[in-house]
Parts: sequence; C-alpha cells; structure tokens
Amino acid sequence: MRYPAALRRTATEVAVLEVLADGPTEVEVEPSEAVRQLADLLRSGKVRPDRLGTAARTEPGQARARLK
Repeated sequence: MRYPAALRRTATEVAVLEVLADGPTEVEVEPSEAVRQLADLLRSGKVRPDRLGTAARTEPGQARARLK
C-alpha cells in the first residue's frame, strides 16, 4: 500500500512505534535511558513528532497511550 507523503514513516519512526506498542518490558536499557534516546531522536529530526502524532490515530491502544 502506498501512503501519501504526510503519512510515510521512516524505519526509525516505525521502530519507535513498535517499542511504544511493546512497552517497557521489551526495552533493553533503563527507562530513563530510553527516554533520553527518544528525546535525542526527536531533537535530531530522525523521528518526526508530527508522524508519531499521525500514527496515534491508527496504532494499537498501548502505543497511542504512550504517545500522549
């Protein structure tokens, strides 16, 4: 399926969504380190907040809750 450019997500954005959906038990670092890494990804532009926000409408409930 082809998505409009506004909905396309990078592999890194998809990975972040998967981590959010799986929850903290699947993260291999301490929660504070995971938050720091996510913040770094957001600051660097590798993960775009608008794409995560768009995903919040279609992702499973746990991922949506963690995006808020």
